[in-house]
Formats: sequence, C-alpha cells, structure tokens
Amino acid sequence: MFVDSTIAEAIGLIASVLASIDLACQLAQGCHYVCACLDNIRDAPEHLRSLLSEIKLSESTIEIFCQVFIDLNTRIPTRHADQIRRALEHSEEAVFKLRKLVAKTENPLTKWCQTRVALGKDEYANHLVRVGNSKEYILTTQAKIVL
Repeated sequence: MFVDSTIAEAIGLIASVLASIDLACQLAQGCHYVCACLDNIRDAPEHLRSLLSEIKLSESTIEIFCQVFIDLNTRIPTRHADQIRRALEHSEEAVFKLRKLVAKTENPLTKWCQTRVALGKDEYANHLVRVGNSKEYILTTQAKIVL
C-alpha cells in the first residue's frame, strides 16, 4: 500500500512538472506574440517601449524557468509544485490580458492604431505592473526551487 501511494505521488509530481513546463512554454509564446505586435508600432510612445522591455525580460525569465524545470526533471520538491503552479497561473493571466489588449492593434502602422495606443496609456501601465509582478513571482519561485 505504501509503495502504491509513493508511486502515485511520484506520477502526480511528474504530471505536475510536465503541465508546468507546458504552461511556461505557452507563456513564452504569448510574450513573443506581444513583443512582435509592439515592435510593429511605429514611433511607439515611452509607455509602450517600457512595456516591451518588461515583456522581453519576462520572456527570458520564463524561458530560463522552463529550462530549470527541464534540468531538474523530477527532482523538484513536492512542496514547491503548488507554488510553481500559482506563479505560472498569475503570469498566464497577465500575459493573456495583455495579448487581448495588444490584439486590438490590428494594423499598427495606422494613425488610428497609434491614437488607440496613446489613449490606452493607463491600461498599458497596469499591464506593465502586472507583468513585472509576475516576473518577480517566477524569479522568487525559481530561487526557492534551486536553493
């Protein structure tokens, strides 16, 4: 009976790690999409350049986090699995909302798009904070796992 529960726990941990790796990869793709869209906005205002910089840092952080997962494989302590999931879910929400906002910039070279971006400065600023916080959660979680 003890062996069965240990095996079940190990399988659960492996499944959790694989799901986290998949989510981290999706987050990196989401960051890449946002970066590509924001890069296309001609003469982007400062708030967008700041957001783009933060997203690029987040993308790198997520990719490194994913690599740490892969390197550690199944040696991630069970107590960290829930924390990993929460950090990634927080990031997923931030990136999803930002993707949704950026998707509205259908043709970034038009004056209308540039006006829409300028008028949405506060909304972009909120996303900048949220993405920055998400990056910090991931870094903190990664530090706890590695140490």
